[in-house]
Amino acid sequence: MTRTSSPSTRLAGRLKAAFSNPPVKAGMRLNPERELARLLNVSPKCINRTLGILTDEGILSKRHGSGNYIRRIPGDPVAADLSVEQLFPASELEEDAAPHLASLPEQQRLTIQLWSGFHRNPGRNENYSLYCKIRSQLELAGHALETCDIIDSHWRPVPLEEVAETLKTHPADGYLVTSPLGEHFIKAYTMAFGTHPSAVVFLSSWGDDEFNEPEIRLDGQEAVIRAVREFARNGLEKIAFLGIDTTYHSSCADRRIYEFAMSRAGLDYRLSRHVEVKREAAYRAVSEMLDAPEPPEALFIGEDLLIEGVKDVLAERNLLPGRDLAVITISHSEGSSEIHPDWTSLDFNRDLTGVVAVNELLAHLLTAGHEMRSIAMLAKWCFRGTHFMKKGK
Repeated sequence: MTRTSSPSTRLAGRLKAAFSNPPVKAGMRLNPERELARLLNVSPKCINRTLGILTDEGILSKRHGSGNYIRRIPGDPVAADLSVEQLFPASELEEDAAPHLASLPEQQRLTIQLWSGFHRNPGRNENYSLYCKIRSQLELAGHALETCDIIDSHWRPVPLEEVAETLKTHPADGYLVTSPLGEHFIKAYTMAFGTHPSAVVFLSSWGDDEFNEPEIRLDGQEAVIRAVREFARNGLEKIAFLGIDTTYHSSCADRRIYEFAMSRAGLDYRLSRHVEVKREAAYRAVSEMLDAPEPPEALFIGEDLLIEGVKDVLAERNLLPGRDLAVITISHSEGSSEIHPDWTSLDFNRDLTGVVAVNELLAHLLTAGHEMRSIAMLAKWCFRGTHFMKKGK
């Protein structure tokens, strides 16, 4: 028997006809699945498959632990052979029942899981402000955020089996996942449920060697291109790059971005270092670059956590940014950066990144037909002239 003539497909058609007629409204909750099976005289398996078909079509929305809800009315009214009393509890049919999803905060309260390490080390982890914005944005919208570790205390990926078990025992309506471990999450989700996740947005820092869709990016590639272009526009040709090499940043990917930016600017000079996020590591790397046969005229710092080490080198050698070396860096926490105000910088707005990620996911969950997009959040310039120089100054 083909799918088009299966009992579940035929029942889905009958349900759509019933949903198309008043008093059915978006946001109404159906009877529990076992009750539907009894009232419609079909098997629980048939009901489950039928509701799955309607969920895939965007007509229903399933809320774990709460039930199945009308997400949208399927079309103009048509003749139906099922009564609303068979499909909905009496409380949903009362005249003062809420008419749409937005006015059903309890029934439409979503649970979103954030799989990352963002929630750790408040005040020290640069991503903590992103976590705070995500939480506040969801709570203001009436939804709940659960934080889940996808890395352990040593910043290593949590074993797939553990992630899969958490997903299986504590499912959520949607997921926000740090992109550098996106494939790890997808494998664990597939292990838990046998399918790829459909309600997930990946959050990327710049320089990631792994790309997932849909992804909200702090577009570091564009930031590097803009910085190199600005250096070149001021006549500087020997531009060095200092980046980090960690679980979340691939030195190979960062180097490719830097080399692409230099090539695009028509510059042959290449000098880059990628180090651990430690003051002494940044100190050694910049010292090596300044002692190179062709030392740089300009330095792009791809991580503000390296600044202290850079400052130590420049102070020790009596080098002043703006007089002896042009310097641009990146601030990841707009409005709360520890970068000295004299340092020329590019600001990434992590708050806006969190808002965009949350809104994309909620729109997908609450609006039929909304397809999530990958969005790049570009850096904005915050020039401090004291640390920028033209060639020959």
